[in-house]
Amino acid sequence: MSLNCVSCGACEDACPVDIPVAQVFSMIADETQKMFDYVSGRSLDEPLPLVVYKEEELHEVEDAND
Repeated sequence: MSLNCVSCGACEDACPVDIPVAQVFSMIADETQKMFDYVSGRSLDEPLPLVVYKEEELHEVEDAND
């Protein structure tokens, strides 16, 4: 969702238990962009993270959590 959310708020409006879903998606999107050094729309030539698989790409994050 962090790559697809357009912050329209429809998910939050539709949530039957008033979970602030749009805020959660926004927070996750911010963290995902930081993790992958990705900003949506920055470059049309830049591949989307998590769409292009790089075998070694998450070791930095894994090592930081040890």
